[in-house]
Amino acid sequence: MTDQIATMQAPAILIVDDDQGMRMLMREALEVAGMVVQEVASGEDALEALKSIHVDAVLLDVEMTGIDGYATCRAIRELPNGRQLPVMMVTGHDDEQSINTAYEAGANDFLQKPVSWQLLAHRVRYLTRGGRMRKALEASEVRNRSLLTAVPDTLLVLDNRHRVTQRLGAPGDLFNASVTLIGQPILDLVSEDMRPRLAAALRTGDEQDVVTEFEFVVPSAMGDRVCEGRMVQYGAEKRLVMLRDITEKRRAEAHIRELAFFDRLTGLPNREQLADIFEREIAGRSATEIGCVAMVQMDLDHFQRVNESFGHEIGDGFLCATGKRLEASMTAGVRDQGRALVCRFGGDEFAVLLWALRDTEQVKSLVEQVLASFREPLQQSGRSLVITPTLGVAFHPDHGADLAELMRATGIALHSAKAAGRNRIAYSDGSSSAAMRDHLELAAELRQAVSERKLSVAYQLQYDLRSGKPVAAEALARWTRVSGQSVSPAAFVPIAEESDLIVAMTDLVMSESLAQVKRWRNAGRDLRVAVNLSTAMFTRCRLYDWVMAHLQAADVPPQALEIEITESVLMHGSEQTTGELARLKRSGVHIAVDDFGTGYSSLSYLRKLALNTLKIDRSFVNELVTNSGDAAICGAIIAMAHSLGLEVVAEGIETPLQLAFLRDRGCDMAQGYLLAKPVNASECERMFDKTLLPAGTAIATPQDLNAVLMAR
Repeated sequence: MTDQIATMQAPAILIVDDDQGMRMLMREALEVAGMVVQEVASGEDALEALKSIHVDAVLLDVEMTGIDGYATCRAIRELPNGRQLPVMMVTGHDDEQSINTAYEAGANDFLQKPVSWQLLAHRVRYLTRGGRMRKALEASEVRNRSLLTAVPDTLLVLDNRHRVTQRLGAPGDLFNASVTLIGQPILDLVSEDMRPRLAAALRTGDEQDVVTEFEFVVPSAMGDRVCEGRMVQYGAEKRLVMLRDITEKRRAEAHIRELAFFDRLTGLPNREQLADIFEREIAGRSATEIGCVAMVQMDLDHFQRVNESFGHEIGDGFLCATGKRLEASMTAGVRDQGRALVCRFGGDEFAVLLWALRDTEQVKSLVEQVLASFREPLQQSGRSLVITPTLGVAFHPDHGADLAELMRATGIALHSAKAAGRNRIAYSDGSSSAAMRDHLELAAELRQAVSERKLSVAYQLQYDLRSGKPVAAEALARWTRVSGQSVSPAAFVPIAEESDLIVAMTDLVMSESLAQVKRWRNAGRDLRVAVNLSTAMFTRCRLYDWVMAHLQAADVPPQALEIEITESVLMHGSEQTTGELARLKRSGVHIAVDDFGTGYSSLSYLRKLALNTLKIDRSFVNELVTNSGDAAICGAIIAMAHSLGLEVVAEGIETPLQLAFLRDRGCDMAQGYLLAKPVNASECERMFDKTLLPAGTAIATPQDLNAVLMAR
């Protein structure tokens, strides 16, 4: 249909001639004949025009200024749409050399001047018609060739004696092009051991005149190829055999099975194969039949540090080495009695299903051997590391009647072992299961509370020890369960950290506290709000952009915000972390190091990083009056911070003696229950006008200070 429409359309002709009069005469002769004409005055213009317009033919003068007709014709043939475009050369020369040169340049026809205007339209019409016919024929050939090539099968025509008489199909088929198939019996093309099966299939097709299907192996230089065949009647005395190479299909099926049942990295069985083995070997059988059954789950302690320090490629190598060591230890342990299936679940999680063992004592001996085996360093890429494991163990059916219950009990035991300090073994019991259920319920309720933004924010004031006035308030997340029970941050913050809720929780606290600061500033209270940031914030978001977005949404200046980070961020922060902190400080955001003194950060980190404040950890403040060591540490931190141009905040102040000591040592700010407890925003506002040390107050002794505080 498309070709018919194209035939009915008026031919589009491009005239290329630098003689305006000649172009005008040609245009008039062709337009009278119903053709659509466009014209240009040079070869250069013709090449440019053909990049954007469609024409059915080109009338091209030989002698032109710029590039001549011969060069223009050659250039047309190089265009994407110019290879089959009909071109007629027009020239006043009639010598043989000129004609040969025109055809060598790629011309389809030759028109001599002076032009016969009565015949011009007929010559051009035949030229375009021939071009369209060639194009249609070429398109038909391409379609037929594509259809035949697209058939993924080798097609063999057989005579009544099953000899090959014709070979069709894709060129890259089962048999090399150099192999002579014509005249060969098809049975000779397969391996000898496969011939009886193929011969039987051929006889069935001959005798029953049905579509016969079969599968066999064809030997080739690239290895044996698995072939799927179908034979049908093809005329009175012939058969058509369609052969399809299904080698890759069979390999893919095997690979899919491998992916389904084996860990891709270590080659160990995975969770799915463990479930399959449990169902086939253990489920529904008595203890007499299967002996002692146990499940062991093993995690590597702090393995993420290996990936962070050496990269995931080295880390993957250590995971493979771990799998081999675990497998070797278990294989040696069950050599006399029992069976073991060592699996990897993903990450640094491994598991072992043990069955047909003598008793629980054998299980305990096995897992003790595993723990002991990892005291020896693992070797990988020239590196030697001791990577300790933590193991949880549960027994079937005591701790789980089915696999799901057994794995749940094992996971709870593993969690208990981690909580107890890692690098140890924990065995499942009822109490730990109950504790884990409580933990999981708490985590689920916390996730819902964060999602529904049902956490609240409390504010604890920080006081300037020189003026006695509040200058900042630390924002602290608070959570009350649906039951009305308040949950300590010490209980729910670790859950948020381990369940990836910490980012959403921090986002909530940041949003609420900045909105509150905005309200305070509108009321004339120029306070800073301090928000604690988890290490996760530096790895899971672009910190600078995140902070700036919150400041912009709350419409408060950067100077109204202080972010508190831990020393671990200082010690393990990347160059990107350092850069983010520097950008934040330059913008006006205050940067404080929380719990300073507990993370072993060096002076070089403090000197290099963009900081404003150090917060002395409460563990040093608690006993600074009675412990000379803590007193010395606090004094040293204050002196060091001041030498670096940093301010110092003392946390956890609970007695007047502590406050007097820190004030005497030059501490800049103080925070603690003695001064102000964490309270909601309304209660916090009532404390704004209560000055810690009224102007002109003389403080000679701690007793004097206590009297001042009591007077507040």
